[in-house]
Amino acid sequence: MNTDCKFKEVKFKGVRYSINIEDKTACAISFESPDVIIPRSFGYQSHEYIITDIYIHAFKYSMINSIKISSDSNLQIINDDAFSHSLIKSITLPPQVEKIGKRSFASCRYLKNVEIPNNSKLQSIEKETFLYSGIERLRIPPQVTKIGERSFSYCKQLKEIEKKLILTGDYLKAKETQGRIQQAAKAEMELRQLD
Repeated sequence: MNTDCKFKEVKFKGVRYSINIEDKTACAISFESPDVIIPRSFGYQSHEYIITDIYIHAFKYSMINSIKISSDSNLQIINDDAFSHSLIKSITLPPQVEKIGKRSFASCRYLKNVEIPNNSKLQSIEKETFLYSGIERLRIPPQVTKIGERSFSYCKQLKEIEKKLILTGDYLKAKETQGRIQQAAKAEMELRQLD
């Protein structure tokens, strides 16, 4: 048995986590209930573990009905394919989320609503994040400097993307991001006209 292992799997209220024993953090890796609650932290063996990630494929192809993430959450990353192909209908991202990974919500046909708070720290929406999703509208915080390719492709229900620019040293990046949003919207309109 390896006693030097710093990771361990534990279960807390129907969600399985991989905990890092050294830095006292946790990553959601799977679930056992269609209604998921992800708290800010949980206790295990007299220690508090702060939840910082949703792992790659954690809810992929799942029958998840709802997910509630604590408003005071320290969740920072939603990893690649975290919810792809799932039945999720809506999600409110906590303010600390900085990155939404590749295809995180791809092919989530029932996903209509993604709420991103005004005080969000979100900086990066990776490629194909909402590809083929049922999302209808999205407000992108001004500090987002990266929107990956095809992030909104084939979102047939998408009616509105709102993105305000911030005038900082990252102005050119923000302009580039704004251009990608406009290109995605134009491409989507062209596809709709072909249908």
